[in-house]
This record gives sequence, structure tokens and C-alpha cells, in this order.
Amino acid sequence: MNNEMSRSELISGVSIQCGISRQEAESILNSIFRNISNSLNGGKDVKIKSFGEFKPRAVLNGIERTDRTEFKPAKKLNSKINKLYEYLSPSRKIYDK
Repeated sequence: MNNEMSRSELISGVSIQCGISRQEAESILNSIFRNISNSLNGGKDVKIKSFGEFKPRAVLNGIERTDRTEFKPAKKLNSKINKLYEYLSPSRKIYDK
């Protein structure tokens, strides 16, 4: 079982749920991803209500700097994820606070 959603599957899902063409869905998703990426590259946090927060971080490893992005799920999303994992495996939660 594959636990990953591909870009193509995401585009198809948006297309079906919104009743738009795959090309329109792809264009919308590209715009969203581009805006998130541009904000993070500019050092800005990106908060999406009921989903979560992306934060750009620079991590110093000795003399090197590595840029990373942290993701903190919103409480609502966190709760949904944990309910799914409790159902699948009662002892496993992926986002404990």
C-alpha cells in the first residue's frame, strides 16, 4: 500500500471536487505552491487556517547553513491525523504535542 499522494492524484482530486478541468486544477495548484514557496524564500511564515503553518528555518551545522522548512499542523488537522492513526494503530500517533 502506497501512503503517498502524488502530484497527479492531487490535481485529479481538485479537478473532480471543484468540477474543473485537470489543466485548471493544475494551474491553481501551481499558483498556490509558487506563492507558498515565494513567501518561504522571502523569510515569511505561511499560515493556512485549519491546515497548518510553514516556517522557514536556517540550521547551522558547524560552518554550513542548511535551509529547512518546518511544518506544524493546525489543531484541527492534527486531531484528524491522530484519529486516523489511532484507528489504524492505537499505540501510534505521528504528531504528539
